[in-house]
Amino acid sequence: MSLDYRTTNPKLLKRHNSRANPVEVPGIPAIETKPIVDTTTTTKPIVDTTTTTKPIVETTTTTKPTVDEKVTSKSIVDIPVNVPIPEWQDQNQTEEMHLVIEERRQSEANLIKNVAYRGDAKIDYQIGLRQMNLFMRQNYNKMIDRVGHNVYPLIVATDVDHDKRLSGTGSEYILFLRNGTIRHMKPTPAQYEQNKNLAHLPMSIFTIISPYFNNPTSPMWHDQLTQLRTIVNNNLILVSSLEEFHPELEPAIPFSTVPVPVWTSSKFCTDNLNVTDHKNMLTLVKDYIDNCLKEKRVDVEGYKNFTSKYLPFAEKALTCAAQIQAESGLIELNKWKKMLGKKAWRDLYVIIPVVWPVARLNPRQLIFEKLMDKDRVATRILKAEGSYSVEEARATAGRIIADRTMAHFVFGYQKENHVEMNMALSTRRDLLATTSLGVVNKTEINYSPYLSIILQNAEKGEDPEVEPNEINFQN
Repeated sequence: MSLDYRTTNPKLLKRHNSRANPVEVPGIPAIETKPIVDTTTTTKPIVDTTTTTKPIVETTTTTKPTVDEKVTSKSIVDIPVNVPIPEWQDQNQTEEMHLVIEERRQSEANLIKNVAYRGDAKIDYQIGLRQMNLFMRQNYNKMIDRVGHNVYPLIVATDVDHDKRLSGTGSEYILFLRNGTIRHMKPTPAQYEQNKNLAHLPMSIFTIISPYFNNPTSPMWHDQLTQLRTIVNNNLILVSSLEEFHPELEPAIPFSTVPVPVWTSSKFCTDNLNVTDHKNMLTLVKDYIDNCLKEKRVDVEGYKNFTSKYLPFAEKALTCAAQIQAESGLIELNKWKKMLGKKAWRDLYVIIPVVWPVARLNPRQLIFEKLMDKDRVATRILKAEGSYSVEEARATAGRIIADRTMAHFVFGYQKENHVEMNMALSTRRDLLATTSLGVVNKTEINYSPYLSIILQNAEKGEDPEVEPNEINFQN
């Protein structure tokens, strides 16, 4: 069965005729909407014949064409009323279809404005500039990656063992040479990791109990602290069994020229932790956890008492770990230095992946500052904050080196301001930092009342926060 566009569906007829009176749309001349007629019976309009609807015409002023009218010269779309359209079995879908067609008939401009997202010339230009910059960024990302893979010799000095996928195991150094050779080195012996792991035990406890310092009797920390106790107790059992080992049977440090018992002495730290130290540290942790579980309570004072007893052992462990890492790295990296020769070593770049807490100064940085030429330290030892893989580190190296080269050619050295921008792009200073600093430091700047009070409080060393009722917004 086919229907005329002006359907015979009573529900649609009622809905349409309820909107028969024309509505004035700003900028679009109003017209008279003809009633829908039932073409199967009579041609009489199904309307209230007691009133006559006249079109509303704007006669006082001339309305300029709107944006919609600029898109199409017709505010009413020429959809023939005599073309039959299907009536689907689903009455709701049929009704929806008729309403969609009716809405479309009102104005094509309403349809066009939704898809014409480039807008007018101003918006189109803004999008065009953004598109241009996006194109630059895409090519920039490709460039820094390729530059990073074109820097030789390059050492990535990481603290992640990528074979074991563990961090904090010491240092791993990866050397990339132009002939495609890649060399790996893991000079830090096992004592380093052992000492660091034991020194970190108070931190492990803190991560579990600190959320409950204001709710110390909560049962929610019990499970995790019990799990840690199990791990600590198992290691206590293991280290106790090591006392029965004979020193001559214990393994040597992998790269050492003479066998050095792991548990009794160290090539790099004469005051290394012994088995008794390990047992004492693990016992202190176990006893503290047992007391927390027994009392069903954790608090700051109890934790501070525990750490005061543990600190002497942790200090000894960390001191020895640092000595082991630095000395082992210096010995083995010096072999690479001799292998590369003076010229290649002078051309060396080092990229050190770091996290924020160790970004300013760390053992890997100090090792290379000792081994490299003094005039190369500032320019050839690079840091990649937040880079967790070797590839990310190489891309960061590519970015730093590419930015320096680009700054040299773009800004040059002809004027002081040019040198300023040149060096900003070549270092860890934002290119806009100097200009921004001048704006921020302007005393005559018209700050908002809220910001003014914050800055005044900060200058006095007071709490910069301010309550809204302290602000006179009339200023």
